Amino acid sequence: MATKTRRKRKPSINTIKKQLFEEYEANIAMYGRQVIGVFPTRDDTFPLNFAYTIGNHEKGFPELLVIGPSGEESMGLLNALSTLMIERGTSFYDGETVQLIGAGVALKMRAVGQLAKSQFTTQVTAYYQEAAYDVQQVVIPDPNGRYPSEPGCAPPYRDVPILNDTMH
Repeated sequence: MATKTRRKRKPSINTIKKQLFEEYEANIAMYGRQVIGVFPTRDDTFPLNFAYTIGNHEKGFPELLVIGPSGEESMGLLNALSTLMIERGTSFYDGETVQLIGAGVALKMRAVGQLAKSQFTTQVTAYYQEAAYDVQQVVIPDPNGRYPSEPGCAPPYRDVPILNDTMH
């Protein structure tokens, strides 16, 4: 006698999204934030890694975004910067340089706007169901301390876009 096997249904997009946001919520409750890492494949139109936070907004601080060659290390960097910002009780100011112990270089903080939200921090917008949050870009210099917008900045650091709302 043949037995009928039942095919498992794939979960719906809404189910997956709900589970993902529940995981974000748990991580924000436990660690203060969720860090999202995006690591493109060869076929992606934007070739650089980037990572950003979700959760700083709940404490009245901007979400942080880092674009560039550091990959997974940038996720730890965002945790350390978020913790520092919250402990000092104030956001980083636009253009501020921050030296983290063990980072080896001074990181530059940049206030960014709608472009960052529409092209990079999309999960923050989806999670909060609005774009009424601030974002600061963490800019990493090359090993010689030159930032992407400065002459002589070495690749791949020079390829990192400095976001502002006039870029297209």
